[in-house]
Amino acid sequence: MFAFPGLQPFDLNAAQVLRRTRSRAERVVRACDEIVRREAGHSIMPLWRGETSVGAVVDCRRCYPLALAHQIALVECLSDEGIVPAASVGLSAGEPAAAYAAGMLGLEDAMRIAIHTGWGLEKHQRWQRIASLHAGALAVDALLGKDRVAVDVAMVISDRLTVVSGDSVAIERLLARATSAGVGQTQVPFTFGAHNRHMDAMRAPLIAALSGMRPRAAACRLVSAATGSWIEDPCDLGPEFWWLHASARIALAEALDKLWDAGYRRFIEMGHRSLFSAELARRGAHLWSATDLIASQVALEGAS
Repeated sequence: MFAFPGLQPFDLNAAQVLRRTRSRAERVVRACDEIVRREAGHSIMPLWRGETSVGAVVDCRRCYPLALAHQIALVECLSDEGIVPAASVGLSAGEPAAAYAAGMLGLEDAMRIAIHTGWGLEKHQRWQRIASLHAGALAVDALLGKDRVAVDVAMVISDRLTVVSGDSVAIERLLARATSAGVGQTQVPFTFGAHNRHMDAMRAPLIAALSGMRPRAAACRLVSAATGSWIEDPCDLGPEFWWLHASARIALAEALDKLWDAGYRRFIEMGHRSLFSAELARRGAHLWSATDLIASQVALEGAS
């Protein structure tokens, strides 16, 4: 089972390890970059290679395509070792990579989702914020108070962890109330939001930009954290789905319940540790890191 986390600060060290040990990774990211340059007019290669300060990666127009390219490179490098998923799941920005790993999206369509969603978030959600609270959704909703009009529950990770998104000033007030109530919190280092009610302005441009998508027959099962259900028909992964994926509340807990009911317990993390992997560990899943698996294979090759 492949598990793809959402956006995190770019891990340059992990990328450099992958570049040094697997030439396939560089070719995959270069192919992704060709799509970025054609669709967005800039390149992710300087960031991928460490030639530009990673501080620039807080820009969603760059961090989303870069993160997706990295995850797709991990998929292809594992495939070279004969490691393919029986099923796939992605949290928020990890969902296009999960659909790619499941064979339901080609490289072009997956990258276009990241490029155009990133553009929309940067334009329409700039100065919004995301934060996670170590409490269930009902408890967080009670803490929102008058700021309920400006902040939404964006993701339900579990009954102990909830992510909020919305106006940055209102989130500061919410975090202060949470501290007073003894509720733990983790701030996310991005200056944009997602999965909240203030995103309607990006709906029409995003759907138009994603027209002409060509979903493909599945190579393995895919459960959507955007809907909390299995994707049975790849044609459901059209532009409207990806608008929902960007704007609606993420139902990760429901998606993981589906996986548990189907008997999945072994997961490869397609990225570095995150709230997603912490929840998998809490549920008792067996976890492996894709980066570590690739590195261990390289070590075996060097010893042979």
